[in-house]
Amino acid sequence: MAINNVNRDDHPFSYVVSLFVLCNSEEEIDCVYDKLSVGGSVLMSLEESEFGEKSVWVEDRFGVSRQLNLSKRGMMVGLLIFFFWINMRWSNSCLANCL
Repeated sequence: MAINNVNRDDHPFSYVVSLFVLCNSEEEIDCVYDKLSVGGSVLMSLEESEFGEKSVWVEDRFGVSRQLNLSKRGMMVGLLIFFFWINMRWSNSCLANCL
């Protein structure tokens, strides 16, 4: 979604919204991770997890966050589990900061 910002208000990027990228191979996820992490920050390290053969959450040098996943089962299964996990992690973080 894009919005025309006629007021010129500053709206910085946030990790609350991120792009989800499904990679087709280990070489692809490694290459994309290497390029995006230069000058950025790693929000979740590149490792095997319950929802993917390899997964990582990285913010690039411009502040845009991306979740990269190399699924070990079906694409949709990995995608759904990953979104559920990120949502639960984020919700728990918000609750902890608000209480």
